[in-house]
Amino acid sequence: MTKSIQQLENDLADLEKQVLQFSPTFFQKYQQYLDILSQLTRKELILVSYQVCTEIHPSRFLEISVNQRGQIQEKIRNYANSIENRLKTAMDFFSNESGHSSEDGELKINEYLVNAKKPQELLMWSNNVEHTIDQIFNHYSDLLNRYFIETKILPDIIPSKILELVSDSQNEGPNFNGYTSLVQLVITADETATENKDFKISNVVVIYLNRVKLELANPVLERAHRQIRSHYEQLKAQTQTYKKNEQELIIAKSQSAWRALWYDQVNPSQNPPAS
Repeated sequence: MTKSIQQLENDLADLEKQVLQFSPTFFQKYQQYLDILSQLTRKELILVSYQVCTEIHPSRFLEISVNQRGQIQEKIRNYANSIENRLKTAMDFFSNESGHSSEDGELKINEYLVNAKKPQELLMWSNNVEHTIDQIFNHYSDLLNRYFIETKILPDIIPSKILELVSDSQNEGPNFNGYTSLVQLVITADETATENKDFKISNVVVIYLNRVKLELANPVLERAHRQIRSHYEQLKAQTQTYKKNEQELIIAKSQSAWRALWYDQVNPSQNPPAS
């Protein structure tokens, strides 16, 4: 049975009311998740830096001066504090490709809580938060790799393009020797290559901060993100219903508009009834 315009408008209004009531809960779940994620990621960044310096390339670390070692540790502390703060505030902005917030991209959560009425608007916000989190992880993976190459801890044989591919990948394969945030690359090049021409095949270990693997290793974090995904699926179902009702409402209004003007002078009995 076709619904009337009034019924369809009421259905849409009910869905919008549900979204307004639901958005604070969704926000709270994300904040809880980010609080846990930021703390664990800070620890993981420090741990993987320690592993690179003392287990993967201990000889290289010992070759540098005590002063240089202290500088490395200070830089790692700064990176750790920075990534923790960035993740805690990941809901407050949409990042650009570098993982940094931009003035044009800022979109405060309070604006969404007040203005988001359609379920698809909340879905879009969630997608952008997830993208922001991934960009933050990619950005700091790249920063760490480049810094350790600069300080001679990682070998200077990794082309820049390879580092970019590592940081932008969604690597869910096996870890290097069980390390959560290290992956092994096999790099090949011919002797005539202009960059890094002194090698043919090299096995290189690089840093890749991966929140999927962090979640697998931390049940509390995994459970927090699972709750978000459950809410996300609920929003997807509401979005489908909302769009279906929107389309039906447009059709109903267009049919009503047609009937309001149509008159068949040849056969008046075929005129549609007024709405």
